[in-house]
Amino acid sequence: MFSHGWETECDVFITYAIIFYSLNSMRLGTWSIHAEGFASSHIGTLGALAKDATQNAMRDLAAQFMTGICKNMATKELFDKHCNK
Repeated sequence: MFSHGWETECDVFITYAIIFYSLNSMRLGTWSIHAEGFASSHIGTLGALAKDATQNAMRDLAAQFMTGICKNMATKELFDKHCNK
């Protein structure tokens, strides 16, 4: 988080490591998703900026998860019937 002049900015970086297992507890694979969120304001508090930037990063992460679930090899094999529709 930094301030330059009259505007304060906040960048948030989030990484999720998702591990997929079969029903018999065999590890199928890992998928790491990286997301970034940004917020800036002229009058916002630092806490509010951090919250907004985190929400933006979480939205980015959720979108990547939803659009990439059938592209990741571990999930593609796991959900083969659903991903090929």
